[in-house]
Amino acid sequence: MQIENVFNRENLTYAGKIALGTVAAGATAAGAGCLLEAGGAALSAYAPGSHVLSTIGSVMQAGGDTLFILGKYTAYTVLVPAYAALYAVPKWLVETGIPKTLTSLHDYLLVPMNKYILSPLINRITWFAEKLEPLAEKILNFTYEHIFKPLYEKCEWLLDMSEQALDWTVNNLFKVWDLIDRHLCSPVEKAMGKAITLTYKYLLDPLGKQLTWVVNNLIPSLQKVVDRVASVTQNLFSSIASTAHAIYERIIEDIGALIYGKGLENPRATLSQT
Repeated sequence: MQIENVFNRENLTYAGKIALGTVAAGATAAGAGCLLEAGGAALSAYAPGSHVLSTIGSVMQAGGDTLFILGKYTAYTVLVPAYAALYAVPKWLVETGIPKTLTSLHDYLLVPMNKYILSPLINRITWFAEKLEPLAEKILNFTYEHIFKPLYEKCEWLLDMSEQALDWTVNNLFKVWDLIDRHLCSPVEKAMGKAITLTYKYLLDPLGKQLTWVVNNLIPSLQKVVDRVASVTQNLFSSIASTAHAIYERIIEDIGALIYGKGLENPRATLSQT
């Protein structure tokens, strides 16, 4: 079930229009009642000897008074709550309600709480602190002298020893590295350089020269062989083609001429008849 917000803009606008209409209607009625009452009084005073006019004036006064009362209280139904909500209640709260509430809280809550709870509690805490201060000082002094101070001295000694050990280790590492560099890395580097030089001089350079010679001399020979094979193949296919052409001209054409010379114009038809 969905609950709609009744205090939305449309509802407030509608309520404001109703309130303003009610105030306007009440004010109009009250004004009309005042005029009607004044008219009745004037009519009664104008003809005091006439019973009819006096009666009409009295009725007009009574009706005007009643209409004025109805209009006034109709307007009050809107104006009095608005006056109370917007002026009287906030004024009372600022001038009377809030100060009296704060005064009552101070007199009946804060003062008794301070008198019967906070002050005794603070006094007890102060008494315990005064009583425990020498004991706490002794405990702190004992802890400092027998725990923290020796621990600090041990830590300082360990730091000094660690610094000395680190310096010794670094110095010896540099010495070891210098020995390794002079007696191992430099000889190995020289030996590798010499080995590379000898390998290039006696292996790679002669091998490159031999490969260059082989490539320079073998490729023209291979080219000649390929050209020779291509020439022989071309001649062979030319001979085969010439032979086939000669066979066709000398044998197959003669056989055809013999067949067609005997009147066999359509050999397939003859074969089908036989």
